[in-house]
Amino acid sequence: MSVHVTLELTDDQKTRLDDLARLQDSPVEALLMDAVERVLDHDAWFRAEVQKGLDDLREGRTVSQEEALAENRARRELLQARKAAG
Repeated sequence: MSVHVTLELTDDQKTRLDDLARLQDSPVEALLMDAVERVLDHDAWFRAEVQKGLDDLREGRTVSQEEALAENRARRELLQARKAAG
């Protein structure tokens, strides 16, 4: 089953969307369907990640602020060292 949806765009948005469709040799409708799918997929991913975090919290799988800061500091130092070397 599909549903027809009307979308109101500004003139600028419509122009930009038409330009993108032309560049990609794709109908505007296909671009919009892809965009909707990406939004829905991202929302599902985000909700799953939040649920993982809540599950971890409920199960006691946590780290202290000090541990998190130390881990971030170590990552930052590693990235800086790689940047300096490369």
